[in-house]
Amino acid sequence: TLTVEQGQAFKTIIEKHFQDNSPFLKSGYTISDLYKETGIPTYQLSAFINQEYAKNFNEFINEYRVVHLDNLTRQSSEYRQYTLEALGRMAGFRSRTAFIAAVKKKTNKTPSEFFGKLGEQ
Repeated sequence: TLTVEQGQAFKTIIEKHFQDNSPFLKSGYTISDLYKETGIPTYQLSAFINQEYAKNFNEFINEYRVVHLDNLTRQSSEYRQYTLEALGRMAGFRSRTAFIAAVKKKTNKTPSEFFGKLGEQ
């Protein structure tokens, strides 16, 4: 377990890094990559993500990817023209299956249901 101070420091570092650099968009992004970019040891990153977000690293990264795509498709109608496969690849998902599972987990909808409705708004 981490102290409250460590958790706050890690949260600030990780969220700033993700906001500034969007490393989660890289296909195959790993906890080791995050360690190299932030200097926070992998065992502490893992403990922090589990403790703070109640997720494992892959679930954590995939949620960032889904939120990123949601923001893109809401901000610009250009992205509504992309296929779901293209959106998934653009967000760093390696497979259609992983993309579908992540969207379902975050939204309780399939990608077609979730992103398809955006075009109608």
